[in-house]
Amino acid sequence: MGSFKILPTKYLELFLMKSNRFDIYISLIFFILIFGVYGGALQPIRLLAVLLFFYYFPLIYKELSNYKLQSYFLIFSFIYGFCSIFFIIENIKESMISFLYLAINLMLYAVLFVFYKKANNSLMSCFKGVLGFLSIALVYAVYEISTGNHLSVNLTHDVESLMARDYSSFTFGNYNTFLMVLIMMMPFLIYAISNYKFVYKIISAIFLLLISYVVITNASRSATVALCLSYGFLLLYRGSLIFKCAIVICVSYLLINNLSVFEVLINRYDNVGYKSDGRWEVLTLPFDGLKENLLLGFGIGNFGYFASNNLSQMEVYAAHNFFGETLYELGIFFLLFIILILINNFKTFIMKDYKIKVLFLHLVIIFIPFSLINSGYLVGVYVWIFLSLLASISYFEGFKNVK
Repeated sequence: MGSFKILPTKYLELFLMKSNRFDIYISLIFFILIFGVYGGALQPIRLLAVLLFFYYFPLIYKELSNYKLQSYFLIFSFIYGFCSIFFIIENIKESMISFLYLAINLMLYAVLFVFYKKANNSLMSCFKGVLGFLSIALVYAVYEISTGNHLSVNLTHDVESLMARDYSSFTFGNYNTFLMVLIMMMPFLIYAISNYKFVYKIISAIFLLLISYVVITNASRSATVALCLSYGFLLLYRGSLIFKCAIVICVSYLLINNLSVFEVLINRYDNVGYKSDGRWEVLTLPFDGLKENLLLGFGIGNFGYFASNNLSQMEVYAAHNFFGETLYELGIFFLLFIILILINNFKTFIMKDYKIKVLFLHLVIIFIPFSLINSGYLVGVYVWIFLSLLASISYFEGFKNVK
């Protein structure tokens, strides 16, 4: 198996600064997100995750056996997710589908975690995959906002105010899902601006400005908070003061000449603050809606079914946040396991390098607004990529020479 490679990587490895096959796979994982929700259940990222997991299963099994907590987390998530299918028999078909998505997401988590360890230039490989994704996504996003021409998978949700304003959802259908991916990628751009060579600084700065434009235009409050936090972390990195000042000037120019994009965002804050779209109501559900299900949850994929049958008076049909969705569907024990994993990342992370420390803290901090942007976290791939990144950086970057 060691001599056979899925991709013809011999010459690519020379070109990519002594990168190995795992570096290429890491970049591919980020780049392939370009297809968004195209393919439905057979989205390219899911197919890739399954292919890599089973092809490299002996390696993945061997490597994960050295990290007991990660292994326990993946095994527990798989077994408990399967058992939760039977919590609400009336919705077992939907729950089974959701479990299959969860299983694939766990495969993706394991693949990224192991490949991050085995790669020669893990962080740079993530960055290159991010650049590949953004080079296409942001160009189309600007076109989409300028012309109003959306792709076939775009969802308007039959909301008149949404159809009447500018926004970009790219290939993700839901513009909030698109923002989740952009927010997850911002820390790599901030890191590159402060630590990589000049050409990468320029490209990253341009992409950061374009992301800022898309976030503000889409008028997501949580994404805007993450954006502001990211600019704050830019100031925490040492060096590149002149370049940082140049970015601030460019951002100021962008804002002054595009003040109209703030109108929708300001109106949302003035009218509803953070208490719209059922988000606040969801946060008050635990004792009203989970009296008999607080420990175990409703079961994977069952929040919508439970809400429509028991909470119809509140008009809440989605959790709208990762932690709430996890609590309601898989219960408090599973949620506590997630929190334990996040805490362990702090404990395991060896902060030998200041730059990596800032990157890691940046990812951790923006994970909070990231977890409040959308719904469907457990069945979507994005939160699992994010969680795997946090674990990978905390376990491995402290032991590597950062490049």
